Order: sequence, then C-alpha cells, then structure tokens
Amino acid sequence: MAGKAARNAGALNNVSGVNSVLRAMGILDLLGRSGKRMGVTEIGAELGLHKSTVYRILSTLEQGGYVQQDLETGKYSLGTHILELGMQCLQQIDLREKAGPIMKRLSAETGEVVHLAILDGLEVVYIDKAEQSQTLTMRARIGARAHAHCTALGKVLLAFRGNEVMAHLEGRELVRQTPNTITSVAELRAHLSLVRERGYAIDDEENEQGVRCVAVPIRNHAGTVVAAMSISAPSVRLTRERVSEVVPLILRAGRDLSEALGYRPGPPECQGVRSAVPEQWV
Repeated sequence: MAGKAARNAGALNNVSGVNSVLRAMGILDLLGRSGKRMGVTEIGAELGLHKSTVYRILSTLEQGGYVQQDLETGKYSLGTHILELGMQCLQQIDLREKAGPIMKRLSAETGEVVHLAILDGLEVVYIDKAEQSQTLTMRARIGARAHAHCTALGKVLLAFRGNEVMAHLEGRELVRQTPNTITSVAELRAHLSLVRERGYAIDDEENEQGVRCVAVPIRNHAGTVVAAMSISAPSVRLTRERVSEVVPLILRAGRDLSEALGYRPGPPECQGVRSAVPEQWV
C-alpha cells in the first residue's frame, strides 16, 4: 500500500508540475497578445486562475527575466529574456537557411557528413546536417546533443565563446567517452588555446571510437561565434593525410557562411589561420 501511495503521490506531482508550466505559458502568451502591462487580478480573471497562483508564477518568471514588473503600477509585461530568445530563434532560422547550400557543397566536395551545431551550456546541439547518399550514416541527428569538451564542434565553440562555461568546469572531472577524451580541465584549456590559434578543431576519436571530425567557427555580422560546422567520417577514411586535404575546404566553407551572415574578417585574422595539420592533434 505504501508503495502504491508513493507512486500516486509522484504522479500527482508530475501532473502539478505540468500544470504549472502550462499556466506559465498561458500567462506569457496573454502578456504577448495583450500588448500592454497587466495586473495580477486582470491576468487571473482572463485565465481563470486564483490571484495567489498568478502571483507565484509571475514571481518565478520575473526571476528568470521572462516578465518584468513596473514599480509604479505593479503591473507586468514580457521581460527582456523573451526578446533574447526570440532573437536567438530568428538567428538560428537565418543561420540554417544560409548554411544549407554551403553545407551541401562541402559534403559534395568531400563526400562526407557535414554538421552544424550551437553551444548550450556544456553541450553542443546539432541543428542541421548534410550528407551524401553513399556516405556511412553518422549517429548525430538534428536536435541531438553531445558533450562539448570531446567533440570538434564543441571545442571550437568553447574556444571562441566558452569562457563562462569553462569557469563552471573548474574542479570537475570531464566525462571520458573514449581513451582519447581529454578529461583534465587544465589540459582542455591548453588545447582550446591551440584551437583559437589554428582556427579549427579536431576530434581524434575523442567522442566516438572510429570516428574523426574537423570543425570551424561560424561568426555573425558582429564577429561573434554563433555556431560551428564540422566534417565527420570514419577514422580509417579521414586519415591525417585526408584531414590535411579537407581542412582548407572546411575553412573556406566556414568563411563563406560567416560572410553570408554579414561577417567581414580583417587581414590579421586571415593571416592567423593555419590550414596545415599540426603535429599535435589534441
């Protein structure tokens, strides 16, 4: 009986959690559609919710920056974090539209799978993919996630925009995916310095045994790295010699996509990128 009661309590908690999320979404939607600041009583009347419930949800949303309260009237409107999320969504849509043809070209040139990913905390999220019908299908799918520290995509993103993320890693042991995975934060920091110097990263079977990848950063009009593009292939096919051949191709593709997003590189940066594969891979 006790076990059944515990399961029932867990189910009720799950339902309660879902209801809270749905109510929060309803409040955000109402504030967006109304186009004006609204008070707790007004929101409750519109959505059929008790004032205490509305106030509790608004307080939580305000902590996350999803809503903001006017100090004079006490009324609420959408917060700046909603605008940031909207801008990120638009950027991703624009990014994928412009990336598609370039990724297909790169995949056709190399005969390998090409991925596009963004950084989300300590993980990369795959947002697009291009491959040839004859290529060996890779596991990564659109929407999938992977550890940033052991993927070429992730290492590029950490190298150019992961300072805050790296601070959270101090004192932690990095997850070992394969015998080649970097598990020391100090070693990872040193490696990311090399990635910034070269302008690209290599995953030498660090995330998955038998698979090798090369990735480059993608910049927007402001020069901010917003994504990374990679070539992935079985390591027996993507050998050191082959990497030397594909690096110039993916560097060009990364530059083309960045310029399509409005980026204009200066001469110093162009001169700093090295297309030769270094002796030290990782």
